[in-house]
Amino acid sequence: MVIMVISVVQDFEERVYSATRWITAKVPSAEAGAVKAGMYKLYNYGKGENEAGSDVPMNTWPALVTVTEGEDGSDGEVSVSWFVSADTELPKATDPSVSEELRPAATVYVRTFGGSPSRAHGQENVKQLREALVHAGKSFEPHRYSGVIYEAPWSFVHHNEIWIYAV
Repeated sequence: MVIMVISVVQDFEERVYSATRWITAKVPSAEAGAVKAGMYKLYNYGKGENEAGSDVPMNTWPALVTVTEGEDGSDGEVSVSWFVSADTELPKATDPSVSEELRPAATVYVRTFGGSPSRAHGQENVKQLREALVHAGKSFEPHRYSGVIYEAPWSFVHHNEIWIYAV
């Protein structure tokens, strides 16, 4: 994953990411239980629940929780994704909710925050980032964002991000 930082201002960074590859599980909502279930689906896929029945080596950080909101602000589509290096062989998943996802290169606005990742922290940081982007005159996808997690839940220190995609 190649990252180029374009600018850093008080409330956010503007970054360009190269095209990336992910293993993704669709989940019913961004609630903690659904996200945890999605993480287990990805873990099980990597431990042999795939058509080859083989373990798949994965560098699972960062992990993304991507939400495309409905017009009323509710969860529309939600997915949990783990980063996969370009040279990793990915057998087809046996679970139909798990699939390979290729994300094109993108410009992303990023807000960083600490603390244990939670939906409440994520939503507050989405709100703050959207407000900062409007104030800065940036164009962005108004109903889509990703919560980005870089450490395991039991880690003592957490680096979390919210990504909002430029248009």
